[in-house]
Amino acid sequence: MSRLQNFNVTINFSRSYLWYKRYKDDVYDRLWYTYSELPNSVPINTSSVIDIQNNNDSYQIPSEVLRTAVQPSSAYHSLSYSNMNLTAKIYVCFHFAEIEKLTQRKKREFIINVNGGSYISEPITLDYLKPLSICLNQIFEPQFSFVINATTGSDLPPILNAFELYTVIPQFDLHKPTNTRDVAAIMDIKQTSRISREDWQADPCVPVEQTWSGLSCNSSDDTPMIISL
Repeated sequence: MSRLQNFNVTINFSRSYLWYKRYKDDVYDRLWYTYSELPNSVPINTSSVIDIQNNNDSYQIPSEVLRTAVQPSSAYHSLSYSNMNLTAKIYVCFHFAEIEKLTQRKKREFIINVNGGSYISEPITLDYLKPLSICLNQIFEPQFSFVINATTGSDLPPILNAFELYTVIPQFDLHKPTNTRDVAAIMDIKQTSRISREDWQADPCVPVEQTWSGLSCNSSDDTPMIISL
């Protein structure tokens, strides 16, 4: 068996560099990367509250993620992304929320086309401030690309709030969680000392690249352990 790991996600396209952030209201503790390299696109955003409380979407995207999006610049009608050098098999999830209050005569409708037609969605419309996630039950390798096109009946260009790429991890790459006694001890320290560092979430030592700041772990053993703070 293999498992899926959050590989890369894209939000807040208004920034011009890549960075990541965790959100306290993300129940899955995902790392959200800012990405601003979709060609011929411009950022849009809202201060309105996304209706995630009354949504049955199991992906539960944080409201702050969905309050930002991109749309094509004025001379274009589509959004596109391409990665032709994948080093792993991936799955993809697209996340949307309409953040503009449309008039009754205006319509936003679009279609997702992945890898030149290996997947083509039905026409998609969005409800105001309500999340919509589309996750494809399909593996892509060794390349991945998508185009989001406005339909001929659409008055407005397509938008994209976020997308996730999940990589398939071979069984031998899986990590055992940190020693349970060490986890209990560091969580007690976190609570009693009121430590509120953003990266002090999820497993303290695993994966190694995301060890909590200020901690040193011994990950060479079968079960990782915290060795200093």
